Amino acid sequence: MEAKEDSDGIPDYLNVDSDAYQENAVKTFYKMGATFIVLFGPIFVVALTVIRPQRLEAGEQCGIPVIWWSEMWLTIFGFLGPVGLVIVIVALITKREDKTNPVAALLSVLTIFATIGWTTYGYFLIGSADNDCGLVEGMSGW
Repeated sequence: MEAKEDSDGIPDYLNVDSDAYQENAVKTFYKMGATFIVLFGPIFVVALTVIRPQRLEAGEQCGIPVIWWSEMWLTIFGFLGPVGLVIVIVALITKREDKTNPVAALLSVLTIFATIGWTTYGYFLIGSADNDCGLVEGMSGW
């Protein structure tokens, strides 16, 4: 079976405006979104259902909010799971790469920048004068 060509001799699957190209591109977004859901979704769920209740019950035991910082970092990082769900939903609704690509890029980049920013904030917390975790028994690290 030969690929259909347009008037310029370009096969449909290479022509950005063709339905065949858009279908192949959207299939890629389904796979990307599903991968995000499977890899990062559980992290998101664990951060919200396990770590948060534990932090609320135990409270912070040293001068800096170590458990809260960890909970937020995992929540931000795990947010790529819901991002994957949004990518799949947009791909299903639009069935167009040119509509799905900006959504995927924007949400992924925002989440990655938030993760980098939160990690940087964590380094400032560790280096702060309030960090007495090494002096508190049970909080001296690994």
